[in-house]
Amino acid sequence: VDYIAAHMMQQYPRRQDTILVGREYMKDRDQAWAELTEIYDTLEPKLDSLEAIIKANGSKAKLALTEGHLSLKPHNTNQLLHEWLAGLYHARVMNLYMRHADMIEIATLADFCGNRWTVNAVMLGSQHQQIYLMPVGVVTRLYRKHSGTQGIKVPATIGSLNLAASRSENQIYLYVVNTDLHNVQSLELSILGVTKVAGKAWEIAPGDVAAYVDSEHTDTLDPVAKDIAPSDQLTWIFPAASVTILELTI
Repeated sequence: VDYIAAHMMQQYPRRQDTILVGREYMKDRDQAWAELTEIYDTLEPKLDSLEAIIKANGSKAKLALTEGHLSLKPHNTNQLLHEWLAGLYHARVMNLYMRHADMIEIATLADFCGNRWTVNAVMLGSQHQQIYLMPVGVVTRLYRKHSGTQGIKVPATIGSLNLAASRSENQIYLYVVNTDLHNVQSLELSILGVTKVAGKAWEIAPGDVAAYVDSEHTDTLDPVAKDIAPSDQLTWIFPAASVTILELTI
């Protein structure tokens, strides 16, 4: 056995009076984000439990998270999943999975493709509509394109910044989700034993958590590339409600 397949489901609201139903979330996206954070907080204990079971049985198998997505009402068709607020949530989950990459070998954050369910990564639509990536698909594509072969241990959070990291030879990738919906955050970076870094930043920061994708707005959440000038100590500004990958050459 190489992998234990697990489903990271039960990602549903914890409150009886949740606004993550229908379009109620549109009335207060700050509360919607607070509720999404409550859902996110349930994931790591479940991961820890899965990993403990595997290790307790003496298995060397890795985890394959072959299904797992938000479960909001109406069933699998909630419109929130078209919006950047959902993309921000999924980037946070991706960082969590990357911090557990010693055990997680395969992971998905969505179903695959379809024309109605909003839990898909790829939305096909009808023959008159442009195929496009949902926010979760935009995020996972970005992480897949900019990823190392080895994990690096970093703090899970620094202030409102949610972190993960990886590396390949002379490339270091730092994944940063600014979970503060309203304020920019900065971070000073220095790498032990490295005198100078340079590279690129890949940033998704639409400036509005209600920014959305559909067949007429397919590129709303496309990442923007920014150059990182050579520096012996790098300070980077992360926009509010943003996802950034710093791809550093050392």
